[in-house]
Amino acid sequence: MMSEPVLSVSQLYKNYSSKEVLKGIDLDAYEGEIVGIVGANGSGKTTFFRCICSLTDYEKGSIAICGMSSKHDYCDKLRNIRAVIEEPKFYDNLTGFQNMMIAVRSYGSDETADDIKEYMSAFGIGDAAGIKVRRYSMGMKQRLGMCRLLVGHPRLIILDEPINGLDVNGVIETRGYILKMAHEYNACVIVSSHILQEMEMVADRLFYLKDGILIPDDPTVVSNDFYLKTPDITKAEKCLEDNSGRGESINYSFDVIAPGEYDIRFESLSTDEFLKILIGENIRVEDFHRHLPSLEERYKSMIGDL
Repeated sequence: MMSEPVLSVSQLYKNYSSKEVLKGIDLDAYEGEIVGIVGANGSGKTTFFRCICSLTDYEKGSIAICGMSSKHDYCDKLRNIRAVIEEPKFYDNLTGFQNMMIAVRSYGSDETADDIKEYMSAFGIGDAAGIKVRRYSMGMKQRLGMCRLLVGHPRLIILDEPINGLDVNGVIETRGYILKMAHEYNACVIVSSHILQEMEMVADRLFYLKDGILIPDDPTVVSNDFYLKTPDITKAEKCLEDNSGRGESINYSFDVIAPGEYDIRFESLSTDEFLKILIGENIRVEDFHRHLPSLEERYKSMIGDL
C-alpha cells in the first residue's frame, strides 16, 4: 500500500494579471522519490515552485505538504520543505560552516556542529568548512546549497534548474547529490530542468509542463516502429512489396541503422502476421522487437518540437 503523499497538489490555478499561468495542476509525490518536471523557459516551472513554497499566491486549488495546507499551518509547513529557486544565497563574508549553523538556528533544528560537518563532508566540501563563502567557486556554492537543504531533516526538497551554469563535473556531482537526498536521506525531491537527458537519468517519474498544463510522461507509449535484424533485407523487401499470401502490397518503410539492422514501420497487419510472412519465405530473422520511443521522442510527441 502506497504511503500518504509528502506533496499533494490539486487543481492549482495561477494568474498573472489576465494571463493564466498554471491551469489545473494535479500532482502527488512521495518520500524517497525524485519527480522531474521538464519544460521550456516560461512554461511555468518556477511559478509552480513558488506557489508550493508560499512565495506567491494562487487563485484556485490546494497544496498540502505532509497533510498540511500551504495556506494554513504556515510555520509547520515550512519545517518540512526546503527549496533552491533560481540560485542559493549565502552570507559571503561568513564561512560555509557558519552559514550552515545559521540555517540550523533559523529552522530551530537539532543538528549539532558534528552533524553539520558530516553533511559538508558528504557533499564534498568538508575541507572548505572554515573558508569564507566569497572564496567558493560556483560548484562549491552549489554543493553548499545542496548541503543546506538537509538541515532540519525536511520531507520535501525543491530544486529549480539546479544544473544551470555548471560544467560537466558540476553536472555529474549535482546528479549524485540529488540521488543522495532521495535515496539516502529519504526526502521527496521535486526537480525541474529543460535538459531531457539529465531528467531521464535521475527522475523516478517525469512530467512535462507546457502552457501551464502538467502532462505525465508515459514510457510505455506504443510505437509503430520496430527493430529488425536480418541478413536478407533484399529478399524481405521483395516479399513485402508483393505478398502473394495476402494478395496485396504492404505499406511499409525502413531506415538502415547499421549493416543488417533496420528501423522498420508498417501498416495494415499485425506483428505476428508480419513475422509469419517473413518466416514463411525462409527469411532469417535474427531479432525483432518494437522500438520504445526515447524521452526526446516522447517529449516531441506530447509537447512539440524542442
